Amino acid sequence: MSFHGWTGSGKNYLAKMIAKAIYKKEMRSQFVHQFVATHHFPNADEVDKYKGQLRTWIRTNLTNCERSLFIFDEMDKMPMQVLDAIVPFIDFYDHLNGIDSRKSIFLFLSNGGANSIAQRTLEYYNRGKPREEITFREMEEIIQISAYNEGDGGLKSSRLINKHLIDYFVPFLPLERRHVTMCFKDYLRSLNVNYTPEQLERLTDSISFFPREAPIYASAGCKQVVQRTDFILEDLIRESRMINNFSDEL
Repeated sequence: MSFHGWTGSGKNYLAKMIAKAIYKKEMRSQFVHQFVATHHFPNADEVDKYKGQLRTWIRTNLTNCERSLFIFDEMDKMPMQVLDAIVPFIDFYDHLNGIDSRKSIFLFLSNGGANSIAQRTLEYYNRGKPREEITFREMEEIIQISAYNEGDGGLKSSRLINKHLIDYFVPFLPLERRHVTMCFKDYLRSLNVNYTPEQLERLTDSISFFPREAPIYASAGCKQVVQRTDFILEDLIRESRMINNFSDEL
């Protein structure tokens, strides 16, 4: 599966949910393998070396466990053709040198296609139509075309797309204000911090929204929720205590 959308829209969050559903140790499992393009494949002139390393790494780990999970993050920043190395492992082969890779899962996370996704979402908004009416087929076609043609990322002219080896192109729509507010709520609850509607509103206001003429979507999704909350956490706790003390005195 290939996940597409802006930063903070939930791609990594869903990848972690998948790992949690499969492995007891979740992302800490020895059978979860995560690759970050800017860390593992930083140089565009070393594609052949990366391809060799990737083939060896995947072959070794599939030998150890055929039900491994491979997560490739920052696909839009990965040098072109690196991922061609994994084509034999996800092509339609029952066994490859004694390895049955059909039981493994490959996830590709990318910001590629995010602008096209946002544009289509905004079109629905401007027509007064709810985002829930956007069809998966409609978005999948947009993503596939964008991923194959945009920039110089890992899926650019990729054999993974040419050979139809990616089962699903999953769109992550830009998050609206209500979604960001929900993220703040969830994080505050995880900290067991009481909050007022005014405090929650203040936190949401700390996030940047776009487009400028009608700020609907969060520029960084929910990515900054933890940092923004932690920055004013002491103030939130102090204000909550003051409110509680005042209520007790009434």
